[in-house]
Amino acid sequence: MLLSHDHHADNLDHVGRALLRTVPRVITTTSGSRRLGLAHAEPMVPWQETVLASPVRAPLRVIATPSRHGPPFSRLLVGENLGFAIQRPSESAVAVWMSGDSVYFKGLEQVARRLDVDIALLHLGAVRFGLTGPVKYTMDARDAARFIRLLEPRIAVPVHYEGWTHFSESHDRARVRLLEESEGVHHRVQWLPPGKPVEFPSPTPPLAH
Repeated sequence: MLLSHDHHADNLDHVGRALLRTVPRVITTTSGSRRLGLAHAEPMVPWQETVLASPVRAPLRVIATPSRHGPPFSRLLVGENLGFAIQRPSESAVAVWMSGDSVYFKGLEQVARRLDVDIALLHLGAVRFGLTGPVKYTMDARDAARFIRLLEPRIAVPVHYEGWTHFSESHDRARVRLLEESEGVHHRVQWLPPGKPVEFPSPTPPLAH
């Protein structure tokens, strides 16, 4: 299990905590690995790598990536956060990258510079709290559009945008805003139906020269 952070119930509820005990490895933040109190909870920091290996599955490389759950200096309030990239060791591109509950910040720009991402899962919702007013704790659609242009994934999948009262940007509003972003954005975005598997075609290999 890749656990971006353990502080909030929208990331780790009671069922999720029970599930942690049933998996062989839990990869999370340094402070989260201590709080969970599990021998198989492994700490990672941004740009650290590990390999998931199994006798019955092909290995996968996991790269922890920068993620910041709020404005500068908000870590004392919201804690550590990570994104994760999943890569087949035989391939240079990242198969799937997840932003984690992150705002747009320079750490995400590092991701765009360092990783070639096929499918990106972007946490939206523009999380806000009454106590801190207009300050955002996750990206809104305009932030996502800016980042999609920078990252240029083949497919961008919005997640984390409905079901909690602290989301200030609805699914419908985010969808409209991303449709309005014509240049380099809307043709990459794919919204997934909840609870249903979706199969994406393999990327087309480049033509030989």
